[in-house]
Amino acid sequence: MSSFPKKFKRFGMVKLLMLIHELEPSVVVFTFLHTAGALSILKSDKLTKVPAFTVSTDHTDHTG
Repeated sequence: MSSFPKKFKRFGMVKLLMLIHELEPSVVVFTFLHTAGALSILKSDKLTKVPAFTVSTDHTDHTG
């Protein structure tokens, strides 16, 4: 992976972490899987302990 996507990915995670620290939510609910994945990385790095849930909102078959 080139350095640009790495920096972009890290920037998004830093922004997410800043929001979590600023808002201090008791739980975070995601409807976008990539953002949920970013929080998962932050949690695995032990940067936050906030519980998270992901809700699938798109129940449509996308074939054809």
